[in-house]
Amino acid sequence: MKDLIGQPIHPGEVLGEVYMKSAQPPLSVRDVAESIDVSPRELVNFLEGQRPATMPLAARLAMRFRTTPAYWLGLQALYDTRSHASKLATVRPLTTKQPRR
Repeated sequence: MKDLIGQPIHPGEVLGEVYMKSAQPPLSVRDVAESIDVSPRELVNFLEGQRPATMPLAARLAMRFRTTPAYWLGLQALYDTRSHASKLATVRPLTTKQPRR
């Protein structure tokens, strides 16, 4: 996994490192995909950070790994926030004129 202070961590990376690789024995993509009723390709896309954690996927992961949908969606929100932080630095607040009285 990447440094918590440096690059943002996609929830798919958390799934792969924390839940799949650390299991004894390690869990395969095929086994996890079948257990949550998604295609292996869909799961690989998530693991590679090419697909976000959506509510349906978060609910399936929560049931499989005894977490909560909010856990997976929270990881996704944190990833999105950190991924877009540098892009937000160029955004200027909207200035509005005060209405005349």
